[in-house]
Amino acid sequence: DVVSVESDRFADIVLPALRFCDYCILNELEAERTTGVTIIKEGIVDLSAARVAARQLVDAGVREWVVIHFPYGAIAMNCQNNQLVQPSVNMPQASIGGTTGAGDAFAAGILLGLHENAPMRTALRYGVCTAAASLTDPSSSDGVVPLRECLGLAEKHGYRDLG
Repeated sequence: DVVSVESDRFADIVLPALRFCDYCILNELEAERTTGVTIIKEGIVDLSAARVAARQLVDAGVREWVVIHFPYGAIAMNCQNNQLVQPSVNMPQASIGGTTGAGDAFAAGILLGLHENAPMRTALRYGVCTAAASLTDPSSSDGVVPLRECLGLAEKHGYRDLG
C-alpha cells in the first residue's frame, strides 16, 4: 500500500520494491502513476486497463496478488494470471458520511482475509464491505465495525453493477 500524493516518482519508488512484496494493494490513481497505464478514462475506471496495470505490477515481481481498488470495486490478479473482479457495496448516498479512510479500510479487510487464510475472493469481499462501513462516518475509522456488521451492509444494499 502507498500514499496517494501528486508525484511523478511512483514508478521510481514502487516498482523496485515490488520484488520484495507478496501483496500489492493500490488504488486506481496509484496504479496509474506506477505503471503509466491510463485506468481512469473520462471519469470511469476501465477494467481492461486496470488488468493491464495489474499484469505489469505482477510482472514487476509481486509474488502473490496485486489488488487495484477504486470506488466501484476492485480487481485482483496473481502470478498465475488468475483474475478476480469484486464490485463495491451499493451504498445509498444518504448513508455516506465521508470517504476519508475508505481505501485504508479496504486494505484492512483484504489483510484480515489473508491473515485468516481466506481465498482472495473472500478477502476482496471483506475489503469492499469494510470500505463501505468506513463510508458511513466522516472520520477515517469510526465507521469501521466488526466484520459481521460490515458484511451485513452487502446483504442489505447489494453490490454495484460494474457493467
